[in-house]
Amino acid sequence: MRKYIIGFICGAAVASSTAVVASDSLQAYLFPSQVAIYNGVTIQPVEVSGDNPVINYNNMAYIQLRTFAEAFGADVSFQPASPDNGNLNQIDLKIGSFPDYVVPYMRDPDGYFEMEKLQVSRLPGGQRMLTSGTIRINKDLTGKQIEITDMDSNGKPMGSTEFVSIADSETKPPVPGETRTFATRLVFDGQRHIFTYDIKVRDKLEPYKPEMRDIHLDGGVVAALYPPSGFNGHLPADQISPFTVFFQNNTGHDIVLDPYEWTFKVESVGEDDQPLTPVYEQTLPVVHGPLQEGNRYHFTVTWNPVDADGHPLVPGRYKVTLDRPDTVTYSRDGEGPVTEPLLINTRTPRGFNVDLE
Repeated sequence: MRKYIIGFICGAAVASSTAVVASDSLQAYLFPSQVAIYNGVTIQPVEVSGDNPVINYNNMAYIQLRTFAEAFGADVSFQPASPDNGNLNQIDLKIGSFPDYVVPYMRDPDGYFEMEKLQVSRLPGGQRMLTSGTIRINKDLTGKQIEITDMDSNGKPMGSTEFVSIADSETKPPVPGETRTFATRLVFDGQRHIFTYDIKVRDKLEPYKPEMRDIHLDGGVVAALYPPSGFNGHLPADQISPFTVFFQNNTGHDIVLDPYEWTFKVESVGEDDQPLTPVYEQTLPVVHGPLQEGNRYHFTVTWNPVDADGHPLVPGRYKVTLDRPDTVTYSRDGEGPVTEPLLINTRTPRGFNVDLE
C-alpha cells in the first residue's frame, strides 16, 4: 500500500533519530520537538506528540498540515482524488473569515435594520467569532444600542455581543436608508453549524435593576467607567475597544434626577503621565428624570481609536476618562432637590492610562 505524508516544511536542519519506514513508502525519522506560535505576547503551543509527531525527511522538519493550520485558526478539509478534482487529492485551507458559515441574513424583530455578508472567524479551541458585516438601516438608531445574543437549540442564551459598532458613527451618525459596514464581537460554539440568535434594539437610557449590586456602594449615587474585558493597560490601535459606563441609584429611595451630563474623553499623555491634548470625546446621553431605587443605566461606549476628525490615532500613551460632575442633584419623596457628592468607587476610577499599540 502506498502511503503519503502531508506536512508543513519548516526548513530546519535536523539530525536523524528513530526511522519511520513502511513498504513502498518514503523514509522519514521521528524528530521529537516542541512547537509554539508567537503572536506578540500571545503564545499558542502546538500539540506534536502521539499521533501528531514532527518528522524528518530529507533533512527537513515536517508537521501535520491539519495540526499546524488549526493552531492558526484555519479550517482544513480533504476530498479524495476523483474526476471532479482532476484525480488529485484536494486539500483546502480556509483562513480568517467564512461568510457562509452563519445565516447570510439577520433582521431585528422591530424592523430597525437588516444585516448581511456576515463574517465569522475561527478561534483556537474550536470556537467561532462573529466579527463584521453590512447593515441596512431602516429606522432612526439615535440613542439606541444593538445587542445580538447567541441562543442554543433550547432557546437558552449562551453569550451576547460586547458591542455592535456602525462604521464612521463617530463623525457621521447613520440615518435611515443607508447601508454601512459594522463591527462586532460575539464568540459562540464553533461545533454548531446552525447559528440561532436573538436581536434587541434598546434605548441606551433604559433603566433596569441588576441581579447583583455592589455592597460597597450603598447610600448614594454612583457613575462609573469600566475598561474592556481583560484590560491590562494595553489596547490595539487597529481594533474597537468597548468601554462600559453605568449610573446607579443606591440611595435607598426612588429619586427624580436633575439633568446629569457626562462625556467619554480621550487625551494624549506626556512622559509624566499627565494629560496633554484632547484627541477625542463622545457626549453621552444625559441622565435625568425618575430612577427607582437600585436601578441603573448601563451601556457600552465603543472607542475605535480615532481623533475628532476620524483619523486613526498613532501608537502611544493616552488617558481615557469619564468626564463628569462630582455631585448629583435629585428630588425624592416629594421633597425639594438635594445636591450631594457621587459615591467614590475606588475599583472603577474615572480614568485609565492606555498604551495604544
